[in-house]
Amino acid sequence: MPASALKRAMTLKTTLFFALILAILFAGLAFFGIQKSKKDLLALMSQQAEGLLETLSLASGNALKANRLLESMVEDRLSDLGYFVADLWENHSLAAGDISQIAHEAELDYINLLSPAGKLLLTNAGDRDNDYYSPAFDSNLTDFLKSKERDKTFTYRLPENLLAGERVAVLVRTPKGIVNLVADQTFMKNFQADVGIGYLIQKIAASPGVTYIVLQSPEGIILASRDVSRMTKLQGDPFLEGALASPHLASRLTDFEGNQVFEAVHSFSAPDFPHALYRVGLSLEGFSAISASFRYQIIFFSALLFLLGLVAYGYFASAESVKTLKTSFSRLKGTTDKILEDMDAAVVVVDAGGRIGLANRQAEKLLGVTENDKSRYGDIFQRDELGLLDVLQNRRPKSGWQLEKSGQSFLGSSSPLFAQNGELEGAVAVISDLTRLKKLEEEAKKSERLALLGNLAAGVAHEIRNPLNTISIAAQRLKNEFSVTSDQAEFEKFITAVESEARRINQSVSEFLGLARSEKLEKSKTNWGNFWSELVTAAQLEGNPKKIKVEADPSVPVEVEIDASQLKKALFNLVRNGCEATPEGGKLVLKNRKIPSENRLEIIVHDTGAGIPADVRSKIFDPYFTTKPSGTGLGLAIAHRIITEHNGKIDVASTPGKGTTFTINLPLSG
Repeated sequence: MPASALKRAMTLKTTLFFALILAILFAGLAFFGIQKSKKDLLALMSQQAEGLLETLSLASGNALKANRLLESMVEDRLSDLGYFVADLWENHSLAAGDISQIAHEAELDYINLLSPAGKLLLTNAGDRDNDYYSPAFDSNLTDFLKSKERDKTFTYRLPENLLAGERVAVLVRTPKGIVNLVADQTFMKNFQADVGIGYLIQKIAASPGVTYIVLQSPEGIILASRDVSRMTKLQGDPFLEGALASPHLASRLTDFEGNQVFEAVHSFSAPDFPHALYRVGLSLEGFSAISASFRYQIIFFSALLFLLGLVAYGYFASAESVKTLKTSFSRLKGTTDKILEDMDAAVVVVDAGGRIGLANRQAEKLLGVTENDKSRYGDIFQRDELGLLDVLQNRRPKSGWQLEKSGQSFLGSSSPLFAQNGELEGAVAVISDLTRLKKLEEEAKKSERLALLGNLAAGVAHEIRNPLNTISIAAQRLKNEFSVTSDQAEFEKFITAVESEARRINQSVSEFLGLARSEKLEKSKTNWGNFWSELVTAAQLEGNPKKIKVEADPSVPVEVEIDASQLKKALFNLVRNGCEATPEGGKLVLKNRKIPSENRLEIIVHDTGAGIPADVRSKIFDPYFTTKPSGTGLGLAIAHRIITEHNGKIDVASTPGKGTTFTINLPLSG
């Protein structure tokens, strides 16, 4: 072979060799770059999954605590009703009709009066065969008869051939025997379905990219976002068994229904709840598509070794793949951020140095904390209200704490965040707003008390007014038909005192009935100008004896749908209280204005009295609460009831030494 030909052959071989080396080198660099990006993406996905699982675990714990709090409230309410019936039984004779009425008003299934030995004496069951009994009930009753307990509350399920569902019952011991109340627990189960762990799982699992969420114990699946009958058991799976025993997050790539998913797991435990494992599966469809694309690129580079330009193409293709991977990660992060923003609970995360790193929308709304706030947590919460400094110091969770802020009630839990190597990375607090739940509970209890008070009021009024009428008639006859031979003036003074006190007692009974039994409003279209003029005139007459100056706005030109008689009674109670609180020569201000944007009418009654002390301000609308020596404590309670029945709202503001202001808002639509 000629030398030139040999040289050309060697050059070609060298070129091909170096082209092959460069091709392999660039292909190798691209391959390792993608693998590194894969590894980094999986690590980032693991961190995001850790935050998601921590939040899910804390929110689940709070949901369980809220359920236990509701169960406690229900048991307290049933126990209070039991003692109420026991008190009535001890001091009055009760018939079947009486306890049937009480059961109806209190929404109870049964009220049973038993002998001290447990024998049924009286029930509201009528002709039913005492179908509230079950072996579980009999067992609890037997234990109660043997014990010295004053009361006992328990939950039991009826046999299938009796009424469906669960019941909660209370036993209260009295000298006469035992009072037994039974109520349905269905409403509490509905509440748990609306705010429980299952609801959280279903809501989060509906987010894009989430394949499944499963809460699983060694005994089996507790809750799941979808049909996961083929889900692997914990037993026999070293990865899952290890994760169940560890407080840290673990992750892996696994198969689910023929598709590979990124699975993150974290143990979950709560009082009265089985130790379990949260398993979250995230879709890898985009991830798999990118990996397949890279494999095709490697084949393409191997086929075109001699074209160094394709090496550059492979490089840019690799860079584009990395960009796509980051876009997928960004999309997944956006999904997780959206979950945090859509949560009803506030979430605040701090790093190991106590600096705020994350705060969702609810945290800003409820606590005033923002994610952009670079201050240290301790500077904002100097008393460690969220317990995060305590968690960072002790490296232990702090759950079930309560916080009162700006008139709102919160329930929260705080937990440390650990890296996979066990190093403390920070802490997270999840806070739920319980204000509405507590307010609803207070309103429900108040309504129940007034309903029972109404039944009692009718009987009391009847028993008092009958002898009272007899006394009044006797006093009138003594005054008109009889004369005395001496001390005529003393006789007339005595008779006048009897009549006056009889009228006062009758007025007190009427106010008592007016509070306890709300009358049905008889609303009608009313000219506000005429109504306002009458109220101002009544205020001037009330203030004349103390020379109180009444300053009143002109009436608003509107027509309102109200029960004029009832509303006048409510507003005049406020006027009369204002005049009584205002010193001689003081001032009473009456204002009214229309707020079109909210379609409501605002009324203000302001006095220049001594004001209401802050420690009793929350009690002024309670029946029979008064700070006046001769007051009945019913005026403001009646005013509150009437305004509420008009779908209105009444608020009070008071400054000691400057007076008190009542603000009433009524809807203009009636």
